[in-house]
Amino acid sequence: MISQKRIRSFRNKVSNLVPSYRSKRNVVCFNTHNSLKHEMTKARICFELQKQGKEYITEAKLTTGIIVDILVLDDAICIEIMISETEKRLKEKLKRIPSSLTVISVTSEEDYLLDNYKTY
Repeated sequence: MISQKRIRSFRNKVSNLVPSYRSKRNVVCFNTHNSLKHEMTKARICFELQKQGKEYITEAKLTTGIIVDILVLDDAICIEIMISETEKRLKEKLKRIPSSLTVISVTSEEDYLLDNYKTY
């Protein structure tokens, strides 16, 4: 079992990719430019992450300037919700997301829960 100290250290390392003033953990931030379905999917995924004891940052603006829907600090994963996002736009974003992060794209909460997603 991984110690709490190692988990905190890893989370902090991943959170360094987001400037500190933008890094409210385990708070779902809504973006009204996205559809309601997009935002509710984000909220549901975050609910599941929190139930699992994981920490996340939503609407995380990375040091590269790219904003990702959800940055999961425990796993170094960016979750992109492909409801208000196009595949073309995601491919452009991928060029500016640090290689230390894994990116997954989902179209629904079920995609995430059932591991039915694309990984980049």
